[in-house]
Amino acid sequence: MPEPRHAFSLEIISPGRPSTYVNLGPHPPRLWPEDVDKLHSIWLHLCEKGPGHKLHHRDIVHIALQRLEQDLINGKQKDLLAALQQLHKTE
Repeated sequence: MPEPRHAFSLEIISPGRPSTYVNLGPHPPRLWPEDVDKLHSIWLHLCEKGPGHKLHHRDIVHIALQRLEQDLINGKQKDLLAALQQLHKTE
């Protein structure tokens, strides 16, 4: 899709089959329940230690993404790829 890319969801409906959704372009990621639990647990911990009600779950995700990006920039791509491979071995 040409820029600007907008989120677009397509529902495919076929007779006798459940519908299928396909996301095209940028879209919110699907998170597993355990990922949401981990995010919430980190958020609770940091709310107790820091900015309290001003802290949002998206702030935690933002910091995590910044750190991941810094690891990529700082030559830790091999370590990140190994962690991803390990994650997919357990699925």
